[in-house]
Amino acid sequence: MHRAAREVVAVVEQVAAAAGLTATELDVLGALVDYAPCVVARLIEESGYKPSTLTSILDRLASRGWVWRETHPDDRRSFVVALTPEGRKAARALQARLAPLEREVGRRIPRRDVEAILGLPARLEALARAAGTP
Repeated sequence: MHRAAREVVAVVEQVAAAAGLTATELDVLGALVDYAPCVVARLIEESGYKPSTLTSILDRLASRGWVWRETHPDDRRSFVVALTPEGRKAARALQARLAPLEREVGRRIPRRDVEAILGLPARLEALARAAGTP
């Protein structure tokens, strides 16, 4: 499992580095494509990053002009975050660079195996919660 994770991370890091990003920045961009606009707490829940880590990532993406944040209109203690049009364009371009790998995986690995892999994070989280680990 560790070797498989390393292989996937290596490919994602290559795509991210070609765009001058880290793999975590690429990950958050992808989450924003799926969930934004949303509150930062939703990104923390979906990504699993610590609040301070996610704040740093969002700061770097905002400095590129790819993300905006504003105080939530109903809860001044939380923030709403979304992609700017430029950020959405960049995120889509990066996803397009990963698409050939995803198609290749789909061709070479049986669907039930891919589904099992995609379900693995939730299962591991459930095991960690059951064991009492964060």
